[in-house]
Amino acid sequence: MFLCEICEAEFDEPFSQQKIENLDGENGIERQFIRVCPLCGEDHFRVKEGPDDE
Repeated sequence: MFLCEICEAEFDEPFSQQKIENLDGENGIERQFIRVCPLCGEDHFRVKEGPDDE
């Protein structure tokens, strides 16, 4: 289980989101894959350890 630190939602797996950035205006493209909360879309989440992790 994961816990979002922004919206405090609990979820099983984060979404994978692709971010594309044009670096130099020509063919310099950088692609990043980031893991985000499925509800709010933020990447500030952590693994929830157990039932006493509130």
